[in-house]
Amino acid sequence: MRERIARWEERVQALAPMGFGHADVVIAVPQFWVDVETLDDLDAVCAAFRRMHGHRLRIATKYHRLTRDFLQGAGVADYLLVDSQGATEGTVRGETAEAVADITSTGETLRANGLKVLRDGLVHASQATLFLSRGTAWGANEWAELSRLRQQLGLPSPQGD
Repeated sequence: MRERIARWEERVQALAPMGFGHADVVIAVPQFWVDVETLDDLDAVCAAFRRMHGHRLRIATKYHRLTRDFLQGAGVADYLLVDSQGATEGTVRGETAEAVADITSTGETLRANGLKVLRDGLVHASQATLFLSRGTAWGANEWAELSRLRQQLGLPSPQGD
């Protein structure tokens, strides 16, 4: 939701985390970058990379909104997000990016591709979540079903149900 829907909080309401499907969006860099452990380190590398190579350090991701907002909030500059629609963790080895912002559950695939997650590189922790559309017109039957679902999930009924 946070990646695909602009102003998602206005359009949907998170009803309940479901307790499965845990995955994090993280910033990862090559393991051999021994001096890069934090976002501050990454920011310094980005500046040096641009001076040395004449172009911005590339970060491959399919999570552009989340990554851009996270890096901007952390003060990281001088990078370029490049689109990756699959096997993002392989883009560094394939030389189409220098770092990645990718989803991981255990980090095994990142490590297998010679990458490490920055200590403060957690962009977003996610899990399967039940959402309710704020813009849908609901009739009495729909509200009754939602109330029953809330009860089954152990969620409180909001005022007006």
